[in-house]
Amino acid sequence: MASVEFPGETSESASRADRVEPLGVIEPPAPPYANDPLRSPLNGDKAPQVWKQSDRFLRVQVAWSALTADRPGVSDRFAALAEPHVIRTLVRSLDCLTWFQQDRLVTTAIGASHEWSRAEAIAGFGLGLAALTPSLRRRLVTAALALGNEGLRATAIGGLGAGLAALAPALRQRIVAAMGLSHQGARASAIGGLGAGLGALAPRQHESVVVSAIGIADEWARAIAIGGLGAGMAALAPDLRRTLVTAALQITPSGARAEAIRGLGVGLAALAPDLREKLVVAAINIANEADRAFAVGGLGVGLEALGPDQHRSLVAVVADITEEVHCADAVAGLGAGLAALAPHLRRDLAVIALGIAGEGARADAIGGLGIGLGALASEYHPSLVAAAVNLTDEVSRAMALKGLGPGLAALTPALRHNIITAAIGLTEQWPRAMAIAGLGASLATLTPDQHQSVIRAAAGITHKWSRAIALANLAA
Repeated sequence: MASVEFPGETSESASRADRVEPLGVIEPPAPPYANDPLRSPLNGDKAPQVWKQSDRFLRVQVAWSALTADRPGVSDRFAALAEPHVIRTLVRSLDCLTWFQQDRLVTTAIGASHEWSRAEAIAGFGLGLAALTPSLRRRLVTAALALGNEGLRATAIGGLGAGLAALAPALRQRIVAAMGLSHQGARASAIGGLGAGLGALAPRQHESVVVSAIGIADEWARAIAIGGLGAGMAALAPDLRRTLVTAALQITPSGARAEAIRGLGVGLAALAPDLREKLVVAAINIANEADRAFAVGGLGVGLEALGPDQHRSLVAVVADITEEVHCADAVAGLGAGLAALAPHLRRDLAVIALGIAGEGARADAIGGLGIGLGALASEYHPSLVAAAVNLTDEVSRAMALKGLGPGLAALTPALRHNIITAAIGLTEQWPRAMAIAGLGASLATLTPDQHQSVIRAAAGITHKWSRAIALANLAA
């Protein structure tokens, strides 16, 4: 019986990935540090819940092991953790990391040598703040506010905004107060980032945030701020929701207006019917085709809140887009809400995606339908999978496979096998990493042998950042 090792807490780490047996063979372990509070999983009162999810815990630990394994010529085996995308991915699994691993992740983020990397890494922790100890949260907020460049400080502040509810009131207030930056673009980024955390703020703070957003003079920056607040629409009073929609539709440049509409699409369900209709009409009536596609695609995430007539109008607009790149963008956007559409409209989107001639655009469209594969008639599954695995350009193939990854559970074992084989069989390292990353959301559907093959393929990538991204997604 192979044992499960926890990197960072043992000196013997070489070739760990090769010694880990398939998950189906490993028995759920007892908490390895049950008697050591400094090394036990965070939030001790929730520890039993973590261990009941032993399969997920093991998947995360196997990926972490491969991610931080000793490698020839690498002096710091934790260096890969500094990659912002790696951190943004790992925060989804903080509850399956030990205290030591969480501390290492935070320490690596705030210790990044370049301010840009530090800001992006700190921002990535927003959605995972609730899983961290108060001291680690405090360290992240302090590091974010200490960034010298306003734009980078805004990036960090905006990222942490998603986790406002997990912060102590004093830290929350420091974040809100820090959004008053002098540079309009930076201020917009900081304000927009607070959208997902608006529910943690008081009504008077809501008004202050909305007034600050719509008061930005530069229309592009204003669009970014307004769009970002869409994620917190449900927390706002009805009059503030109406104020945001009105301000968005008054923006003059069509590209900026599309940016605002796309962002508000996240909050469609919280809007009054007349406001939803105004956003739909505004999106489909944008004259510039690229901007129209961008706005229409942004409404996909909120399709459940719209009616059948609005669904038909949006799909009809997509069918009329002539430029393939823009058409693919719109198809991929609406793919996020595929389950809300009538069967014939789902079919229309699949047909549009498969009919796109250019490989890159076709890959984008096919990948965008991945999350909704379960809602799409199974008769279209073989065509979509075949179209993805048969793309001749490896980057395009990887993009399509990455997009289909989250929908593996809806496919037959044979189609699932085809996607996995195509992903790990890519010869170029970055495309292989991208395709493997897409499989991370469906690890629970893989057989033990498939999971082991995917881990080995990711660990075998020699380019360190590509390998890190692939492995981090396998820990999600």
